[in-house]
Amino acid sequence: MARIKVTQEIKVYEIGGKEVPLGTDKNLGILSHWNVRDFVILNFGNEMQITVSGNDLITAINNAMNTGGV
Repeated sequence: MARIKVTQEIKVYEIGGKEVPLGTDKNLGILSHWNVRDFVILNFGNEMQITVSGNDLITAINNAMNTGGV
């Protein structure tokens, strides 16, 4: 069965702890995996692509946002 390719992009605010200058077009791509429904591909521009569990990523993000930081 053919799958629909889904691509999302989110703005990058810091790289290596340094603020990304205004007007700089830096985005993180999140793509559906070509074969495994539960995986997503994180695309860091042309430098790197990594595949992770979508559920693990959601859990990690929720935990990171619950740390009580500023």
